[in-house]
Amino acid sequence: MSQLKEPEVKIIEAAKQVFLEKGLENARMRDIADTAGISRTALNYYYRTKENLFYKIIEEILEDIIPHFESLLSKDTLSFQERFLDIIDVYADFLSCNNVVPRFILMEIHRHPQTLFDFVNTNPKVKKYLQLLHAMLEREVENKNIKELPIEELVILFYGLLFVPYLMDPFIKEFFLNEESKIEAYHRNHLENMKQVLLMFLSTKTLN
Repeated sequence: MSQLKEPEVKIIEAAKQVFLEKGLENARMRDIADTAGISRTALNYYYRTKENLFYKIIEEILEDIIPHFESLLSKDTLSFQERFLDIIDVYADFLSCNNVVPRFILMEIHRHPQTLFDFVNTNPKVKKYLQLLHAMLEREVENKNIKELPIEELVILFYGLLFVPYLMDPFIKEFFLNEESKIEAYHRNHLENMKQVLLMFLSTKTLN
């Protein structure tokens, strides 16, 4: 985590657990303090409200991955396909180490969608990333390398394919009898299949 003191790291990890279990609306600062093993006074020293803490968690998630995206999207020496596939790999690497993030985000979309929507629309890092992404897609459409389509449709398909294995994690473990080698192979195969599906979805060629 970027430039955080040890107590803050403990607080954020505890908040993730509490938010995941109870959601933003039902989480209490006392729950977070107890989970972090600190006093409520110490928690208030760093974060006065649970909303501030919630936004800090989202910012920490974004700070881990958005710089990689900005770098990739700015590389004109790479083809669209190379950049697009590299973006998927960045997400995959991040989620392999942070596999609770998809569930955390999906639960808050159901429980408190306006909070996440407002954050996406106002956070400067997110806005810059989305502007770069939109500009790249517009260029590729103009050059007839990909088909024109609503960005919302691409976003939903992209994150749906990306998040499903992590949302289905308990079932996947049962299905493969908790054999790590088989589970790892499943994730590798899913990632390659996801890339192919998205490239076909964006392709200007139609299926017969």
